Amino acid sequence: MTAALAWLWGKAKDFAIWIGIAVALLVTIVVEARRAGAYKERLAQREKTDAMREKWDEVDRERVDFDASLGRLRDRSKR
Repeated sequence: MTAALAWLWGKAKDFAIWIGIAVALLVTIVVEARRAGAYKERLAQREKTDAMREKWDEVDRERVDFDASLGRLRDRSKR
């Protein structure tokens, strides 16, 4: 009887080890997937920010061009 219990205990320990390995792999996969998702989200946000920055740079260039042309008109009107 004790031999059977020892054999069963050995099998249960092996099973627990395999279950532990499977859980560790699953946790690793879930953590990496969440990290990749967060990275993609930050990348998308950075692209949006860059697009807005480019738009505002263009608006600033247009404003500078407008201010310069307005200055030239003022200079012409003074003559």
